[in-house]
Amino acid sequence: MKTNLRGQLVVFTGSLITMTRKEACHLVLSAKGNIANHVSKETNILVVGHYSKNLFDKEQLTKKEKMAQLYQSEGFPIMTINEKQLLKYAIDDLKSKYTSI
Repeated sequence: MKTNLRGQLVVFTGSLITMTRKEACHLVLSAKGNIANHVSKETNILVVGHYSKNLFDKEQLTKKEKMAQLYQSEGFPIMTINEKQLLKYAIDDLKSKYTSI
């Protein structure tokens, strides 16, 4: 599976630690990726941040994670990554962008 952000449709769920959601969106866009608010069959990457759950809530996944898993089970290649992986992909994309000049 492709491990860069160029041309990828990225969705976020949960709170990010090292940056705001707006900053993360700018990062993806600077690497020539695209942003969506909801998981769909066209989604390529779901970035999962941290989120608080009610102590009595038995569900451990967000709605976006559940939707991604459903599409994955239907054969759609949605990659689920964390914030650290997003940063690595963005750095790799930016490095390759500037080393090819």
